[in-house]
Amino acid sequence: MTSLYLAKVIILVIIPRELVHGFIKRPHQNTLYSADFEETQDPTSQSNVTSLDVRSILTSKNISSDVTLQFLYSQEYEDLMKMVTQSLIKEEFSVMSLKYDGRTATLNHMFALSTSKTFLVLLEAPATVVKIFEKMRREILKCHVVYWLLIMEGEDAELSISVLETLVPEGTEVSIFTKTPGGAIKDYLPSIDSKGFTRFKAVHRGAEGQHLGKPRDHKRPPYYSVSGRELTVSVKHMFMVTEVGRTYPDGSVELTGGVDTAILKQMSKSLNFTFKVYVPRDDSWGHFLSNGTITGIIGMVARREVTLGMTVLGITDERERVADFTCTYYQTRSALYSRFPKYRNRAIAVLSPFRLEVWICLFTTVFFIGVFVYLITLAIRNYHAEEVKLSLQWSTFNMFRSIVVQGNFIDAKSWPLRFILFIWFTFSVIFYALYSGVLTAVLAVPSYETPVDSLEDLPRASKDGFTIGIMASSLYEDLLKSAEDGVYKQTWDLLNHKDRSQSFIGSVDFAMRKVLEEKFIFLAGEIYSLTLPRMFGRKKFYFSRDRFSIVFVGIALQSGSPITDTFSHMLLRMEEGGLNKKILDTEMEKLKRVNSNDEDEAGGFYITLSHLQAGFYMYFVGMLTASMVILVENLIFFASSNR
Repeated sequence: MTSLYLAKVIILVIIPRELVHGFIKRPHQNTLYSADFEETQDPTSQSNVTSLDVRSILTSKNISSDVTLQFLYSQEYEDLMKMVTQSLIKEEFSVMSLKYDGRTATLNHMFALSTSKTFLVLLEAPATVVKIFEKMRREILKCHVVYWLLIMEGEDAELSISVLETLVPEGTEVSIFTKTPGGAIKDYLPSIDSKGFTRFKAVHRGAEGQHLGKPRDHKRPPYYSVSGRELTVSVKHMFMVTEVGRTYPDGSVELTGGVDTAILKQMSKSLNFTFKVYVPRDDSWGHFLSNGTITGIIGMVARREVTLGMTVLGITDERERVADFTCTYYQTRSALYSRFPKYRNRAIAVLSPFRLEVWICLFTTVFFIGVFVYLITLAIRNYHAEEVKLSLQWSTFNMFRSIVVQGNFIDAKSWPLRFILFIWFTFSVIFYALYSGVLTAVLAVPSYETPVDSLEDLPRASKDGFTIGIMASSLYEDLLKSAEDGVYKQTWDLLNHKDRSQSFIGSVDFAMRKVLEEKFIFLAGEIYSLTLPRMFGRKKFYFSRDRFSIVFVGIALQSGSPITDTFSHMLLRMEEGGLNKKILDTEMEKLKRVNSNDEDEAGGFYITLSHLQAGFYMYFVGMLTASMVILVENLIFFASSNR
């Protein structure tokens, strides 16, 4: 029968009784540092643990010969290691060994060699074990396939177990075996109390003077369940997502509403846990600084200050190196938010129906048809009894009157002239119909300035005086900063790095106000197009048509947390049941009822002065031109009268 722990890695720590007194018990502390322990080991002391003890314990864990055993040991356990490895090699185990020198690189090397069928056996002193656990917590070392196996001997072994309770993080799978002078062996497995602290409980005891012998199966450790526990949650204040209310004396805050808040409360009811909520000092998602510090929600989760973190928390490779994420419960694409484009200037709207070359051809045609009609009248005089009086100016002006449908005052008594005017009137009707139809369409359909629809448009917007902005300490900052070339690198260079407050914004609602009040373009997830714009009026914003960089949203938990699968399973059930969508729809309905600034209602079309300004411009230009002409004529008249 295959063991439950076959897919884990076992680190075997053998602790002699002489070292138990080196520990100091601090039951009320979460963290215990290596400086709190004294090096009490006598180099000449001999351990009472035998190779038979080790082999018996491995047998009790159902470790079979189809796996690889890795030994990490210190110098004082070299003889014991040789006996154990020789015994295992005879049983056809694949065995590897490595001396531990206290370096992080050695632990990383050990974890890197670990696979689902590799067992790590650690032969170290208790003080070294403390340093290893401290190092793993401080430097956030991850190895999800490690199963720690600790063997201790002596009457004071219980004290060592209490110390380890302050060091072992949630999710670390540990078995502790204590050996009494009489030879009895107790097996301790961990559990998590309601406050999230590790507690060890004896689950098996061998007879006096006997080894554990027969392999046994292990039930799923109790810390995989969150029932009855009080979890700590880190969030970022965000409208419609995780809205934060009052602050309590212990530093926790109240969640008053939002989509993620509703999801958290629903999981709390389904999984039977309570929670306390905390906001990071910088109220951000989390950013990796150059000195190795991690800020925001991700930083609190990575440092194990909280159990989990949420607030539309995007999943990235960099974040997954320091925290575990549940399955995706929401995904959103990225978009550019800008102020809705202004109407184009309609001062020359009367000229917009035709291109310049059409207007040139039209005026040329009017002039030449006037000249042609005048020449026809001159030719008619040679054979017509009645004299036809028609000047060139009058002929041309009447052709213009015809094309603007203002009538014609030319008396066409001859058939040649009638035929020419018939053709011209037909042309004028066609031209007038085309012009009036196109002009109506131009005035009826709004014409806007060119919007920003993609990242490729940002350089043009930057030249026009727009500032490009993103959320500070967000995944967008990490995404753009890590780009070495392409449009992401181009976008990163367009940000204001001299004054970060201009481009790196702390809150989304502030960014939306900045979009409306300044020449500002905001890069963020399209989820905000459903929420914040409704506060200010949806029609005031423009959302780019181009969508890019899909963001997968999940809940962040501590590295190696055993409850990650529990939360993922619950999120999947909620998604499959349509509960997540119902929560989002409910929050949107609340916003519609409360907010009176939504401008999405459809309205009728009205002609305004903006549509007619081109006609008024031509009217005033005509009046001014006529005034100037009459002024010039009067000056010429007075000048000629004085001669």
